[in-house]
Amino acid sequence: EQESENLQEEEEQQDEQQNYEESHALLYLSIALFSVLGLIILFVIILIIRRISILKKHKEIFNSNDSRKQILFGFELLLKMLKFKKIEFNNTYTFDEFRKVIEENFEEQEEEDNLDEVFEIYQKAMFSKLPVTKDEADKVLDFIDNYGYSLYSGLTVAYRLKWKFIDILS
Repeated sequence: EQESENLQEEEEQQDEQQNYEESHALLYLSIALFSVLGLIILFVIILIIRRISILKKHKEIFNSNDSRKQILFGFELLLKMLKFKKIEFNNTYTFDEFRKVIEENFEEQEEEDNLDEVFEIYQKAMFSKLPVTKDEADKVLDFIDNYGYSLYSGLTVAYRLKWKFIDILS
């Protein structure tokens, strides 16, 4: 009888030990999962804050009275859009090469017809000390906006998120 009690006690101790180990394993797994979830939430919050701050900067530039600055920044965004389409430009591109790429990747004929005027205004803003009017800046920014919309509208949801939160904001 005493042996059976000893065996029963040993089994109870083993069961308690096993329950203790299982509860700790579950605790460690829970901590790991919540840590990973916390890091993901932190990453998303950082992305959103980054997006808000960069869009605030964009808004300040586009709402400023400096038309030259608006045009140059708009073309900087245009280069980022081309980079998103895996078209790389370095500082040695010519305007003819740049124009050719825009024509190949832009489907609206009406906007292609405005391309000469848009590039003339851009060259004026980039290389000349002549004043750039608000109307000229609006024309260039409308072109860039239409180009961006034509690229964006053809993207899948995943690429749209990548565009909004990663590539264009870099």
